[in-house]
Amino acid sequence: MNTTTTTTTTTTATTPAKTAGKTTAATDVPPAGEFTSAWIAYAFFALGVFMWWPYLLGLIICYSKRNAPRAGFVASHHRWLIRTFWWSLAGFFVGIGVVLSGTWPIVSEVARGAMHGHTTAEVKIDLNWSSIFTTASAAMLGVLVIFMSWLWTIYRIVRGGVQLADARAVP
Repeated sequence: MNTTTTTTTTTTATTPAKTAGKTTAATDVPPAGEFTSAWIAYAFFALGVFMWWPYLLGLIICYSKRNAPRAGFVASHHRWLIRTFWWSLAGFFVGIGVVLSGTWPIVSEVARGAMHGHTTAEVKIDLNWSSIFTTASAAMLGVLVIFMSWLWTIYRIVRGGVQLADARAVP
C-alpha cells in the first residue's frame, strides 16, 4: 500500500492598510459627510478672511469634527484649520501690538496734557520729529505684520483646500 499525500498551500498578500483584518484610520476613505463638513469649514474660513463671524463658525465646526471616529485623513484638515486660526490670530495681535506701541509717544503726550487740567481747547501737544517718525514707522511695520498674517492665512486655506480636493492629508 503506497499512499501519496498532496498538500496545496495558498498565500495571500497583505497590504499595509489591512493587517489582522483591521484597517488604519489614515487609509480609510471617510464618509461623504466628513468631506462635506471639511468643505463647509474651508468655505467659512475663506469668508472669514474678509469677515470675522464666518471664521468663528468654521472654527466651531473644526473643533467639533476633529476627533470624529471615522474622519480618517479629513481630521488632519480640521487640525490644520484650527492651527491656521490661532496662528493668524496671534499674527494679528502682534501687528496690533506694534501699531499701539508705536503710537505711545503721541498718546502719552496727549494724556499728559489732559492730566494737567487743561481743557481740550488749551491742550498743547509738544511733539518732536522723532516721535512722529517713530509712530509712522511702527504703524507701517504693524500694518505689514497684519497684511503678512492675512496672506499666510489665505495661503493655508488654499493649500488645505487643494489637498482636500486631492483626498490627501495635510501636515
